[in-house]
Amino acid sequence: MNFSRFLELKNVNSLIQPYDKLDLGEVRCSIVTAPGNHHWIRSDDFVIIISELVKEYDINNILKSLIDKNISGCCIVSDTRIAEIDINLCRSFKLPLFSFDNMRNITRLLSILTEDGNVEEYIHDQLKYNIICAMNGPYFNEYNLTKLVGLFFCREVYLLSSDFTMLSKANEHMVSKEEIPLMKWSDELSSWNKTASYSLEPVSLYHESISYLCFPLKSETNILGYLCIQENHDLWERLDIIRIGEILSYFIISLVHYSKSKVFRRKSFEEFLQSALYGFISDASDLKKEASNFNFDYYLNRYVWIIRVEPLENTKDVESSHIMNQILQYACNVSEKIFYKNIFLTESTQVISIQVKDDVPDDVEWPKYLKILESLEIRFPEYRFYIGFSRAYPTLYQLKNAYEDAVFSVTVGKQIFENNKNIFNYNDLLIFHLLFNQMDNPIVIRLYTNTVKLIEDYDIQKNDVLLKTLNTLIDNNFNYKVTADRLYIHRNTLYQRLNKIESIIRMPIGKAETRLMLQLGVKYGYLVNNIGKGNKA
Repeated sequence: MNFSRFLELKNVNSLIQPYDKLDLGEVRCSIVTAPGNHHWIRSDDFVIIISELVKEYDINNILKSLIDKNISGCCIVSDTRIAEIDINLCRSFKLPLFSFDNMRNITRLLSILTEDGNVEEYIHDQLKYNIICAMNGPYFNEYNLTKLVGLFFCREVYLLSSDFTMLSKANEHMVSKEEIPLMKWSDELSSWNKTASYSLEPVSLYHESISYLCFPLKSETNILGYLCIQENHDLWERLDIIRIGEILSYFIISLVHYSKSKVFRRKSFEEFLQSALYGFISDASDLKKEASNFNFDYYLNRYVWIIRVEPLENTKDVESSHIMNQILQYACNVSEKIFYKNIFLTESTQVISIQVKDDVPDDVEWPKYLKILESLEIRFPEYRFYIGFSRAYPTLYQLKNAYEDAVFSVTVGKQIFENNKNIFNYNDLLIFHLLFNQMDNPIVIRLYTNTVKLIEDYDIQKNDVLLKTLNTLIDNNFNYKVTADRLYIHRNTLYQRLNKIESIIRMPIGKAETRLMLQLGVKYGYLVNNIGKGNKA
């Protein structure tokens, strides 16, 4: 690296300046991304520490390791301020220290790190060393492996499982604006010849006119997954497939090594999520500690949605757990391809999804849920599928409330609305939930028996339609004209029916208090007649 060119970079800041250790001409430069042995670092190397993958306190451990190797200087790449403890450590050893404070512009930094101009060869070697280092360190997981590739290639990178679900990603939306089309890609990869003569030959995939090279990660006996890398780059040439083949060998070895221990860790992670969902961890501080162990954000706005599976009447083998497991696995796979950022769990007769609440409007997301239901109904016509949503909650401790909301939505919603709909939002059922929890409350029962129950009994005795009229009036916000039109009756006929209702309940419908009581009474009646809980009086 030409050190003078390095100093001229816009985002380089000098923190400690004993330049006597540095040659202002050419210096050998190496890159470090995590704690470890750093076997490739030589004495007098100038080292770039990219802090993207590590926690702040480990930067100090990396610096101590590098100082022992007698490096000539160091630059920490970070969007945050360099910690005083790190600056003081370098000052005590008179080590030149710089910062580069724009992670998004790291391409400019990487492009000047080699003196012979062969940037890609240099990047490949440094990536290879860092993958080997990561395998033996605390930050070794599939997410960080993917992040490493994204960092060094400065491209969008996606790691897919062998069944084409999203495992991890890096630099997503660097060039593409929308989520990648997983279902379309999975169809193309499914038809790809897995016995290609060159085992690491990539498949070309496209999204928004952007080309991605998808490399199959092959072991001796099967495909572990797929690594998809954006092909073109503004500053660098297209990907060198032969060189990437060498990198993939290390990536595959790392993935195999990771998967050996992942079964246990995955199971533990699922148990951790189930404990949070079911409220098994009563102390919020204990839950925070467990979340930290799994590097899982405690403070994040999340909601839960559930796909409930139920057999239709006269379906054979409805008790078959094998068939139900097949359905749940298919439902999980379809959902993961559309919502690859979500976490999915399966239990008994339902799939549970944990989703981060973002700024995407509901009307944009809604077609995606409909697509899931449509796919399930076509594949399994002898079963019926429902989706229930919760509200969003800001902490992991409240995830149990989100789960309860979603269970209530799908359980009560399908009974109240019967065959009219099969997607239920908790916000539409909030008052139902309030009344459901108060169904044995004598005050609520009295409210119902003194209003709506009287109207129900009158309709039965006189074969009338007053309750239907009241429901239509409530559905149309007590707008008399719209209600008459919806019922296909003259407005005078509507007034006559409303007068009957007033005489039965002995309260004027025009009063706000009466309207509130009628609305609550109607919803309570739905619960009594459909759920069957509480005193029907």
